[in-house]
Amino acid sequence: MSSTSRFDSSSTRREVEVKCHHQIESKPRMVRSGSNFGKKFYGCSLWPVSGQNQTWIANCSFFIWVEDVRKTNVSEWEELEGKLLEKETIVIQLEAEKKILEEKITKLKMKRDILQEAIQDMRNESCQLCGAMLKHARGEKYTLIAFVMS
Repeated sequence: MSSTSRFDSSSTRREVEVKCHHQIESKPRMVRSGSNFGKKFYGCSLWPVSGQNQTWIANCSFFIWVEDVRKTNVSEWEELEGKLLEKETIVIQLEAEKKILEEKITKLKMKRDILQEAIQDMRNESCQLCGAMLKHARGEKYTLIAFVMS
């Protein structure tokens, strides 16, 4: 069976298009006699073949009850709904993970800023220590020169 479903966006009504093995749209027909009288079905659109020239494209023996098409489409619909629910669940999980990661990034940025401030303070302190050492070294140098001269 080859069937496709089209969904009308303006309503929840579904149109069913059933095609036979020739890929020709099949119209619903009704049983006219026998125990299935009045029951609807889809069959090959080329049935019954009229004329001898068309026998080479005789009907492809396609047949399905209308109720079976509806059941198939409903089960396909339910399967698609299940897949959609799975995907939505994954999206929700990924959004939660994204939020957690964004919070971690924010905390890491704050730590980086604190560490950058500490590094700058250390640089300033290092410069002050270097200056003090130079002053002290100059003082010792002048003391040594004065000691040698005397």
